[in-house]
Amino acid sequence: MRFYITSFLIAVVTLISFAAVQFTGHIETRFLIDWDLPGFPLTHIHKGILPLPLYLLIYPLSECFHYMTVTFHEPGHALAYWLFGTPALPVIDAVHGGGVTYSIGRSRAVLGFLYLLMAGGAWLLAHKQNWRGLALLAVFAALHIALLLTGYDYPLAIFAGHGMEIAMCCWCITRATRVKNPLPKFERYITMIFGLHLMGRIILLPLSLILVDARRVTYGMQKGTPGSADLDKFATELGVPMEGAAWIMLAVFAIAMTVAAVIMTRRRAA
Repeated sequence: MRFYITSFLIAVVTLISFAAVQFTGHIETRFLIDWDLPGFPLTHIHKGILPLPLYLLIYPLSECFHYMTVTFHEPGHALAYWLFGTPALPVIDAVHGGGVTYSIGRSRAVLGFLYLLMAGGAWLLAHKQNWRGLALLAVFAALHIALLLTGYDYPLAIFAGHGMEIAMCCWCITRATRVKNPLPKFERYITMIFGLHLMGRIILLPLSLILVDARRVTYGMQKGTPGSADLDKFATELGVPMEGAAWIMLAVFAIAMTVAAVIMTRRRAA
């Protein structure tokens, strides 16, 4: 019980400044302090939202977790792009903070290589008479073709960054709570705290977009260009308002956490 309480409290501390940023909407008026550092936007907090000493204490920790998130958020985009035949490169964004993934358009050679791999995998599974694996591969291939033909591969790649955050959140929490072959104590705490921090970020971002009008405006301008944010682009591709994209993200997270809860329950029962 001490493990869960301590992990939860530390995760909450790292989320306080993040929550304040999300729900104040980055309104630029009467700041706590009037200067910024590269990638460290102190002026994005309202005056009076947090006492300055507390803010300066917890914000660096929150930003540390933020850039840890970037290291798999952007590769999530890149992986989805490559999966549909589009070469892509994830990098840290030194101008606006966070990260960005550059893609150069679909390559027929890469796409052909992917289908060649699928065909080789199908032959190998059939040779080993692994019919369940072959059926799963056939479903994956059919879904892959359907997404390409309908053009929904691009919205999926846009969402894949947040999708990777959701997957990492579930992985961290299930890994930290496993009973068989548990992690060393220190690693267990770090994994659980980061998983809970991710959970908070995943919930707070869409909630702020649903509840705060100003946040929707500033979120879409986070790279200095209108409509450059992931959920903003995702909403545009699907033809829904940004609040709709935020609800989709919450729904995907709820499904993923349900699956994680089932896995944890089965492990403990076993």
